Amino acid sequence: MQRHIAKEDWRMPNIKELQSIIDTTINYPNPAIDTATFPSTDTTCYWSATTFASDSSMAWCVDFEDGETLFNDAGGFSFVRCVR
Repeated sequence: MQRHIAKEDWRMPNIKELQSIIDTTINYPNPAIDTATFPSTDTTCYWSATTFASDSSMAWCVDFEDGETLFNDAGGFSFVRCVR
């Protein structure tokens, strides 16, 4: 029997890491990402850990509907794709 051990080293990706998985050759209504590698990706914004330089209440995110990078109010609702 294989034992599953919880990992505690997960974190939010920075904006460059999140941008690195965008695939702009994929058109809406499919997410702009390889869904074989990243299944169940929603066509919406995913937060990065990178704050907006001139306003730390804003953070960068990637919209996987079209692969656009934008910034938004860090207190708003968006998805998170953690990395380790």
